[in-house]
Amino acid sequence: MKVPDRSQWVLKWLAAALLLLAASAPATARQTVRERVDAVADGQVDISNVSGSVVVRGWDRAEVLVTGTVGGDVETVEVEVRGTRIVVSIKMPDGKRGRVDVNADLEVSVPKGSSVDVSVVSASLEVDGVEGALDLGSVSGPVEVTGTPSRIEVDSVSGAVRVDARTDILRATSVSGLLALGGRASEVRAQSVSGRVELTTTGAERVEIETVSTAIEIDMDAAPDASIEASSHSGSVTLRLAEDASAEITASSFSGRIANALGPAAERPRHGPGSHLRFTLGEGEGRIDLESFSGSIRIERR
Repeated sequence: MKVPDRSQWVLKWLAAALLLLAASAPATARQTVRERVDAVADGQVDISNVSGSVVVRGWDRAEVLVTGTVGGDVETVEVEVRGTRIVVSIKMPDGKRGRVDVNADLEVSVPKGSSVDVSVVSASLEVDGVEGALDLGSVSGPVEVTGTPSRIEVDSVSGAVRVDARTDILRATSVSGLLALGGRASEVRAQSVSGRVELTTTGAERVEIETVSTAIEIDMDAAPDASIEASSHSGSVTLRLAEDASAEITASSFSGRIANALGPAAERPRHGPGSHLRFTLGEGEGRIDLESFSGSIRIERR
Protein backbone atom coordinates (compact mmCIF):
# COMPACT_ATOMS: atom_id res chain seq x y z
CA MET A 1 0.00 0.00 0.00
CA LYS A 2 1.27 3.42 -0.88
CA VAL A 3 0.34 6.33 1.37
CA PRO A 4 0.22 9.66 -0.53
CA ASP A 5 3.40 11.69 -0.10
CA ARG A 6 3.12 15.22 1.25
CA SER A 7 6.89 15.62 1.41
CA GLN A 8 6.82 18.95 -0.40
CA TRP A 9 5.10 20.84 2.36
CA VAL A 10 6.88 18.82 5.06
CA LEU A 11 10.26 19.82 3.67
CA LYS A 12 9.07 23.37 3.16
CA TRP A 13 8.46 23.74 6.87
CA LEU A 14 11.22 21.52 8.20
CA ALA A 15 13.76 24.30 8.52
CA ALA A 16 11.28 26.45 10.39
CA ALA A 17 10.28 23.57 12.65
CA LEU A 18 13.89 23.13 13.78
CA LEU A 19 13.63 26.51 15.50
CA LEU A 20 11.21 24.93 17.97
CA LEU A 21 13.88 22.64 19.35
CA ALA A 22 15.68 25.59 20.87
CA ALA A 23 12.61 27.28 22.25
CA SER A 24 11.98 26.16 25.83
CA ALA A 25 10.59 29.51 27.04
CA PRO A 26 9.47 32.79 25.47
CA ALA A 27 12.30 35.30 25.13
CA THR A 28 10.09 38.34 24.62
CA ALA A 29 6.46 39.37 25.10
CA ARG A 30 3.79 37.99 22.80
CA GLN A 31 2.29 40.21 20.11
CA THR A 32 -1.38 40.71 19.23
CA VAL A 33 -2.48 40.15 15.63
CA ARG A 34 -5.47 41.67 13.84
CA GLU A 35 -5.45 41.82 10.03
CA ARG A 36 -8.45 42.22 7.72
CA VAL A 37 -8.73 42.07 3.92
CA ASP A 38 -11.66 41.98 1.49
CA ALA A 39 -12.38 38.60 -0.11
CA VAL A 40 -14.70 37.05 -2.68
CA ALA A 41 -17.40 34.67 -1.50
CA ASP A 42 -15.92 31.57 -3.15
CA GLY A 43 -12.19 32.35 -3.28
CA GLN A 44 -9.16 30.43 -2.08
CA VAL A 45 -7.59 30.91 1.37
CA ASP A 46 -4.16 29.38 2.10
CA ILE A 47 -2.90 29.27 5.69
CA SER A 48 0.38 28.01 7.13
CA ASN A 49 1.80 27.81 10.64
CA VAL A 50 4.59 25.99 12.45
CA SER A 51 3.59 25.72 16.11
CA GLY A 52 0.69 26.85 18.24
CA SER A 53 -2.81 26.62 16.80
CA VAL A 54 -4.97 27.51 13.80
CA VAL A 55 -8.74 27.84 14.05
CA VAL A 56 -10.65 28.47 10.80
CA ARG A 57 -14.27 29.63 10.93
CA GLY A 58 -16.62 30.17 8.01
CA TRP A 59 -18.84 33.27 8.15
CA ASP A 60 -21.19 35.35 5.96
CA ARG A 61 -18.91 38.36 5.50
CA ALA A 62 -16.95 39.07 2.27
CA GLU A 63 -13.67 39.40 4.12
CA VAL A 64 -10.90 37.45 5.81
CA LEU A 65 -10.11 38.40 9.39
CA VAL A 66 -6.98 37.10 11.13
CA THR A 67 -6.75 37.55 14.90
CA GLY A 68 -4.68 36.01 17.67
CA THR A 69 -1.30 36.23 19.33
CA VAL A 70 2.21 35.32 18.21
CA GLY A 71 5.55 34.84 19.91
CA GLY A 72 7.75 37.85 20.42
CA ASP A 73 10.28 36.59 17.88
CA VAL A 74 7.78 36.29 15.02
CA GLU A 75 8.53 39.12 12.60
CA THR A 76 4.99 39.43 11.28
CA VAL A 77 1.84 37.62 10.17
CA GLU A 78 1.52 38.26 6.46
CA VAL A 79 -1.91 38.43 4.83
CA GLU A 80 -1.47 38.74 1.06
CA VAL A 81 -4.15 39.19 -1.56
CA ARG A 82 -3.33 37.51 -4.87
CA GLY A 83 -6.41 37.96 -7.04
CA THR A 84 -9.13 35.74 -5.57
CA ARG A 85 -6.55 33.94 -3.42
CA ILE A 86 -5.56 35.08 0.08
CA VAL A 87 -2.39 33.76 1.72
CA VAL A 88 -1.89 33.87 5.50
CA SER A 89 1.61 32.98 6.68
CA ILE A 90 4.03 33.47 9.56
CA LYS A 91 7.28 35.29 8.79
CA MET A 92 10.01 33.69 10.86
CA PRO A 93 13.15 35.35 12.28
CA ASP A 94 16.12 35.30 9.93
CA GLY A 95 19.39 34.07 11.38
CA LYS A 96 18.45 34.55 15.03
CA ARG A 97 20.20 32.17 17.42
CA GLY A 98 19.42 30.90 20.90
CA ARG A 99 15.96 30.78 22.35
CA VAL A 100 13.24 31.98 20.02
CA ASP A 101 9.50 32.21 20.49
CA VAL A 102 7.79 31.55 17.17
CA ASN A 103 4.59 30.11 18.55
CA ALA A 104 1.44 31.48 16.86
CA ASP A 105 -2.20 31.05 17.90
CA LEU A 106 -4.40 32.27 15.06
CA GLU A 107 -8.13 32.42 14.39
CA VAL A 108 -8.96 32.99 10.74
CA SER A 109 -12.52 33.89 9.71
CA VAL A 110 -13.19 33.28 6.00
CA PRO A 111 -16.23 33.57 3.69
CA LYS A 112 -18.05 30.27 4.22
CA GLY A 113 -17.94 29.43 0.50
CA SER A 114 -14.14 29.59 0.42
CA SER A 115 -11.86 26.71 -0.47
CA VAL A 116 -9.31 26.43 2.32
CA ASP A 117 -5.79 24.95 2.26
CA VAL A 118 -3.97 24.71 5.60
CA SER A 119 -0.49 23.34 6.32
CA VAL A 120 0.85 23.07 9.88
CA VAL A 121 3.80 21.35 11.53
CA SER A 122 3.15 20.96 15.26
CA ALA A 123 0.20 23.33 15.51
CA SER A 124 -3.30 22.08 16.28
CA LEU A 125 -5.85 22.69 13.53
CA GLU A 126 -9.61 23.16 13.81
CA VAL A 127 -11.99 23.94 10.92
CA ASP A 128 -15.72 24.62 11.17
CA GLY A 129 -18.41 26.32 9.10
CA VAL A 130 -16.57 26.22 5.75
CA GLU A 131 -18.68 25.05 2.80
CA GLY A 132 -15.96 24.96 0.15
CA ALA A 133 -13.30 22.29 -0.34
CA LEU A 134 -10.76 21.63 2.42
CA ASP A 135 -7.16 20.50 1.86
CA LEU A 136 -5.49 20.05 5.25
CA GLY A 137 -2.02 18.83 6.19
CA SER A 138 -0.32 18.33 9.56
CA VAL A 139 2.94 16.78 10.69
CA SER A 140 2.30 16.23 14.41
CA GLY A 141 -0.58 18.53 15.38
CA PRO A 142 -4.13 17.21 15.85
CA VAL A 143 -6.77 18.05 13.22
CA GLU A 144 -10.50 18.47 13.84
CA VAL A 145 -13.10 19.15 11.12
CA THR A 146 -16.81 19.90 11.53
CA GLY A 147 -19.46 21.56 9.37
CA THR A 148 -20.54 20.96 5.77
CA PRO A 149 -17.54 21.32 3.45
CA SER A 150 -18.02 20.10 -0.13
CA ARG A 151 -14.88 17.94 0.03
CA ILE A 152 -12.33 17.05 2.70
CA GLU A 153 -8.76 15.93 2.07
CA VAL A 154 -6.63 15.63 5.19
CA ASP A 155 -3.14 14.20 5.62
CA SER A 156 -1.26 13.68 8.87
CA VAL A 157 2.03 12.13 9.88
CA SER A 158 1.47 11.53 13.61
CA GLY A 159 -1.32 13.90 14.65
CA ALA A 160 -4.80 12.51 15.33
CA VAL A 161 -7.49 13.39 12.76
CA ARG A 162 -11.11 13.69 13.86
CA VAL A 163 -13.89 14.44 11.37
CA ASP A 164 -17.55 14.92 12.21
CA ALA A 165 -18.87 16.61 9.08
CA ARG A 166 -21.30 16.28 6.20
CA THR A 167 -19.47 16.16 2.86
CA ASP A 168 -19.49 14.56 -0.58
CA ILE A 169 -15.93 13.22 -0.55
CA LEU A 170 -13.76 12.41 2.48
CA ARG A 171 -10.16 11.35 1.96
CA ALA A 172 -7.78 10.91 4.88
CA THR A 173 -4.24 9.53 5.21
CA SER A 174 -1.98 9.01 8.21
CA VAL A 175 1.34 7.45 9.06
CA SER A 176 0.84 6.84 12.79
CA GLY A 177 -1.98 9.15 13.86
CA LEU A 178 -5.56 8.08 14.60
CA LEU A 179 -8.16 8.58 11.87
CA ALA A 180 -11.61 8.97 13.49
CA LEU A 181 -14.02 9.64 10.63
CA GLY A 182 -17.66 10.38 11.39
CA GLY A 183 -20.62 12.38 10.12
CA ARG A 184 -21.97 11.71 6.63
CA ALA A 185 -20.07 11.23 3.36
CA SER A 186 -20.90 9.75 -0.03
CA GLU A 187 -17.34 8.59 -0.72
CA VAL A 188 -14.74 7.71 1.90
CA ARG A 189 -11.12 6.74 1.29
CA ALA A 190 -8.71 6.25 4.18
CA GLN A 191 -5.13 4.99 4.32
CA SER A 192 -2.83 4.50 7.30
CA VAL A 193 0.40 2.76 8.19
CA SER A 194 0.12 2.31 11.96
CA GLY A 195 -2.61 4.76 12.98
CA ARG A 196 -5.95 3.19 13.88
CA VAL A 197 -8.87 3.88 11.51
CA GLU A 198 -12.36 4.29 12.99
CA LEU A 199 -15.19 4.90 10.51
CA THR A 200 -18.68 5.85 11.70
CA THR A 201 -19.77 7.82 8.63
CA THR A 202 -23.35 7.19 7.46
CA GLY A 203 -24.88 7.11 3.97
CA ALA A 204 -21.66 6.12 2.22
CA GLU A 205 -21.91 4.77 -1.31
CA ARG A 206 -18.23 3.98 -1.73
CA VAL A 207 -15.71 3.12 1.03
CA GLU A 208 -12.06 2.11 0.64
CA ILE A 209 -9.83 1.64 3.69
CA GLU A 210 -6.26 0.32 3.71
CA THR A 211 -3.81 -0.08 6.59
CA VAL A 212 -0.50 -1.81 7.12
CA SER A 213 -0.21 -2.75 10.80
CA THR A 214 -3.18 -1.21 12.53
CA ALA A 215 -6.82 -1.95 13.23
CA ILE A 216 -9.78 -0.94 11.09
CA GLU A 217 -13.14 -0.48 12.80
CA ILE A 218 -16.27 0.22 10.73
CA ASP A 219 -19.58 0.98 12.43
CA MET A 220 -21.96 2.50 9.91
CA ASP A 221 -25.26 2.76 8.07
CA ALA A 222 -24.27 2.47 4.42
CA ALA A 223 -26.32 3.28 1.35
CA PRO A 224 -28.41 0.26 0.15
CA ASP A 225 -26.14 -0.48 -2.81
CA ALA A 226 -22.87 0.61 -1.20
CA SER A 227 -19.46 -0.79 -2.09
CA ILE A 228 -17.18 -1.25 0.95
CA GLU A 229 -13.59 -2.50 0.82
CA ALA A 230 -11.36 -2.77 3.91
CA SER A 231 -7.96 -4.43 4.00
CA SER A 232 -5.02 -4.63 6.38
CA HIS A 233 -1.75 -6.52 6.28
CA SER A 234 -1.41 -7.32 9.97
CA GLY A 235 -4.17 -5.32 11.66
CA SER A 236 -7.62 -6.55 12.64
CA VAL A 237 -10.78 -5.61 10.74
CA THR A 238 -14.10 -5.19 12.55
CA LEU A 239 -17.39 -4.51 10.73
CA ARG A 240 -20.62 -3.63 12.52
CA LEU A 241 -23.80 -3.36 10.45
CA ALA A 242 -27.36 -2.22 11.08
CA GLU A 243 -30.24 -4.70 11.36
CA ASP A 244 -31.54 -3.86 7.87
CA ALA A 245 -28.17 -4.09 6.09
CA SER A 246 -28.27 -5.74 2.67
CA ALA A 247 -25.07 -6.91 0.97
CA GLU A 248 -22.99 -9.67 -0.53
CA ILE A 249 -20.18 -10.11 1.99
CA THR A 250 -16.79 -11.75 1.45
CA ALA A 251 -13.92 -12.02 3.92
CA SER A 252 -10.51 -13.67 3.77
CA SER A 253 -7.44 -13.99 5.98
CA PHE A 254 -4.21 -15.92 5.46
CA SER A 255 -3.49 -16.63 9.13
CA GLY A 256 -6.04 -14.64 11.14
CA ARG A 257 -9.35 -15.82 12.55
CA ILE A 258 -12.70 -14.85 10.95
CA ALA A 259 -15.67 -14.54 13.32
CA ASN A 260 -19.10 -14.00 11.77
CA ALA A 261 -22.08 -13.22 14.01
CA LEU A 262 -24.43 -12.56 11.08
CA GLY A 263 -24.33 -15.84 9.18
CA PRO A 264 -22.27 -18.93 8.39
CA ALA A 265 -18.85 -19.66 9.79
CA ALA A 266 -15.75 -19.16 7.71
CA GLU A 267 -14.34 -22.12 5.79
CA ARG A 268 -10.78 -23.37 6.04
CA PRO A 269 -9.11 -25.40 3.29
CA ARG A 270 -8.35 -29.05 3.99
CA HIS A 271 -4.70 -28.45 3.26
CA GLY A 272 -2.84 -25.18 3.79
CA PRO A 273 -3.54 -21.96 5.66
CA GLY A 274 -6.23 -19.38 5.20
CA SER A 275 -9.90 -18.76 6.01
CA HIS A 276 -12.60 -17.65 3.60
CA LEU A 277 -16.17 -16.48 3.98
CA ARG A 278 -18.90 -15.59 1.51
CA PHE A 279 -22.59 -15.07 2.28
CA THR A 280 -25.60 -12.89 1.49
CA LEU A 281 -27.13 -10.54 4.03
CA GLY A 282 -30.70 -9.45 3.35
CA GLU A 283 -31.37 -8.94 -0.36
CA GLY A 284 -27.66 -8.63 -1.15
CA GLU A 285 -27.91 -5.16 -2.68
CA GLY A 286 -24.48 -3.88 -1.66
CA ARG A 287 -20.98 -5.37 -1.78
CA ILE A 288 -18.58 -5.71 1.15
CA ASP A 289 -15.05 -7.13 0.86
CA LEU A 290 -12.86 -7.57 3.97
CA GLU A 291 -9.29 -8.80 3.95
CA SER A 292 -6.39 -9.17 6.37
CA PHE A 293 -3.19 -11.15 5.84
CA SER A 294 -2.47 -11.98 9.48
CA GLY A 295 -5.06 -10.04 11.48
CA SER A 296 -8.47 -11.20 12.65
CA ILE A 297 -11.79 -10.25 11.02
CA ARG A 298 -15.04 -9.80 12.93
CA ILE A 299 -18.54 -9.21 11.46
CA GLU A 300 -21.31 -8.34 13.89
CA ARG A 301 -24.51 -6.36 14.50
CA ARG A 302 -24.37 -2.78 15.70
